[in-house]
Amino acid sequence: MTRLGEASDVALVERDDLGKALDEIPLKDVLTDRVKRSRFGEIAGADFLARLSATENRVRLVMCDTKLGVTLQDLTLSTSDQPQDKILKALVFNVNQTIRSFAGGIKQVVAVPDFVCRDLTFDYNHLQMSYSALLRAAYQQIPGVAIVAVEEANAIAAERDIAPEKREDRAISIFIEGEYRTSRDPQSNRTVVDITLRAKHSEKTLVERKLPTAPLSSSEADLMTFFRSDLAKLATPAGSKIDEESQYKLLIERADSFGELGEFRRSADLREAALLLNPNADDQRALLVREHIRFYRNYQRNAGSGSHGGNSDETNQITGLRAVNDWKRALSHCEYLVINQRLSREEASDLCNNAVKSILSIRAIKSAQMDGCENYRKDFIRHV
Repeated sequence: MTRLGEASDVALVERDDLGKALDEIPLKDVLTDRVKRSRFGEIAGADFLARLSATENRVRLVMCDTKLGVTLQDLTLSTSDQPQDKILKALVFNVNQTIRSFAGGIKQVVAVPDFVCRDLTFDYNHLQMSYSALLRAAYQQIPGVAIVAVEEANAIAAERDIAPEKREDRAISIFIEGEYRTSRDPQSNRTVVDITLRAKHSEKTLVERKLPTAPLSSSEADLMTFFRSDLAKLATPAGSKIDEESQYKLLIERADSFGELGEFRRSADLREAALLLNPNADDQRALLVREHIRFYRNYQRNAGSGSHGGNSDETNQITGLRAVNDWKRALSHCEYLVINQRLSREEASDLCNNAVKSILSIRAIKSAQMDGCENYRKDFIRHV
């Protein structure tokens, strides 16, 4: 509270006001009920609610706005072997960054659930998460855009439809729905993918587009191109555009901030999105690989002590499929750097060696998946 109070643009709610609000609405209800969070804000006179909780070696920060009651930030940090000042600095940074991002209020509410895979096999099911994570990362760079769970967006949309007043002030809920199907191109013998995207507002379809069939390797770049040309417009003021260079810088800045906090899963996802805008950013590609390595090392260390993860993603059991997907992505980045001679021999050897070994201790991977990884590992070593 002392650190936050030092910021000129942040005014903390007085304890008396906080007490009045908590007398009327118990804190446990505020934390679990979006509508009661809004009521809490009216009583306490607060725009944002920051909830801090701690265990022996972990601290969690949840940031909510009190107008719509939506969760804007959910961050968990490991406190093991970390100086208190560093943890405080990280928490204050995230609170202030959230406040700045929504200084003008929530302009749009966007929900991007995982894509639907229409394949009969499960070979490319991991893209369900990869594609949706990419769009969420892109939307998060737009000030005033809140990325929320589907249930929250549905509740806000329903409220808006029956709200008797100030309807024009209500944030619009946009649902981005995606599905894809992979196949084998007989001419090139490569795997190709067909992606269909829909942007909906309540029952109204705002945008629907089937992207041209593309090789699997370029599908994410095509997705980002469609985001900039069509999807971004739905969440930005009329006439404004997202400049590629500016978006790249924003993504890297955001990734760096999460990387400094040890949230390597989030920072790696943001760097993946940034590389689609600037594929020649070799330093970011190498850093991304290192963050994948560090994420799973940290996860396995925490799993061994009975505690999972360093951020909100990690609080859920890591699936073997996600771990294998991340590992293969890291190795593909290594391959790109080595084949294109972007690293010295020593740097390449160190990076590839650590990347290859990073999967060996992940307990979530089933034996059948590990057998496939072993063959993949041998092919990688042989060719790279």
